[in-house]
Parts: sequence; C-alpha cells; structure tokens
Amino acid sequence: MIVYVAVAALVFGYLSLVGSWLALRSLRRFRHATTVLCRDGDSRETLLEAIQRHVDAIEILSGKVDRLRSEVSDAREESAEARNEAALARAELLELNQDVDGMLADTARGLRNVAITRFDATDDMAGRLSFALALLDDNGDGIVLTSTEAGSDRRLCAKGVSDGVGEPELSSVEQRAADAALSRRNARPVEIIPSRLAS
Repeated sequence: MIVYVAVAALVFGYLSLVGSWLALRSLRRFRHATTVLCRDGDSRETLLEAIQRHVDAIEILSGKVDRLRSEVSDAREESAEARNEAALARAELLELNQDVDGMLADTARGLRNVAITRFDATDDMAGRLSFALALLDDNGDGIVLTSTEAGSDRRLCAKGVSDGVGEPELSSVEQRAADAALSRRNARPVEIIPSRLAS
C-alpha cells in the first residue's frame, strides 16, 4: 500500500513538475508577447505602460480638442455678434442714405444756382452798373431780378422762371443769366457774366 502511495506521489510530483514547466514556459511567452519596444529601441516597456502612455497622450489631445471646441464656439459667437453688428451698420447706412437722399431732394429745391450778368443799360452809360441776377433751383425754377440804371433812372424788375423759361419772357441778358445759373448746377461760386448792352 505504501508503494502505491509512493508511486502515486512520484507520478503526481512528476506531473506537477511538468505542469510547472509548462506554466513557466507559457508565462515567458506571455511576457514576451506583452512586451513592446520603446521608441529609442534600447529599453523595453510593458504593454500596460505603453497603453498608459497612449492614454496620457489621448488625454492631452482630448484637452486640446476641448480647448479648440471652446475657441470655435467663442469664434462662432463673435461671428454672430459681428453679423448682428454688420446688419445694424447696414440698417444705419440705409437710413443715412435715405436721409442724404432727402437732403439732396431738399437741396435741389433750394435756389442755389446763381449767376449775375452785368451790363450797361444804354450806350452812354459805362461801368456796367445794371445787372440781371438769376436765382434758380436744380429744376430750373426760381426768379430773375433785373436792375437797370440809366442816369438817375433806376428800375428793379422780377420775373418768375419755371423749368428755365421766364414768365413773362426773359430778355436776352436775363436769359443768359438763367442759362449760366443752370449750367453751373452743383458748381460754386456765383458766376458773373459781363455784357455791354441789355436787350
């Protein structure tokens, strides 16, 4: 009976030795399989160390991505604010353009086209003391004032002008003043046109 126990113990011990050897061999293969080379090629790191290194790198990249997302979100908000400001600026510009158009329309109706034609009322007069003064808007509407001086005789005459045509009809000197005023639309200053005789 002791012999059987001894043989059984011997067989069990042998099987244990073989099992240990196989386990050691499997462990060595596992270690070899879970070991990766470092970048410099001289040292080694385990698979867990490599995974941890990559996890750390991923966390760093994740932080950078979060910062980039935050910056993109801020940029979008700033872009939206800029678009709103641009829309407000366009609205203000449109309003200013309308105001300018209104002012230009008002200015066009102002008697801002002015010309003076100076002349001698008679052949015996000198110094061109008589004149025709045209005050017209951009549409050619307004008045022509004519002052004639012949010796001690002084006269002032006013004629209405509509679309460049006098009511009553303008004299040649008055018409020249009206034409000069209309030709100088948007031009400054007042133009003085010399003339020798009135019609």
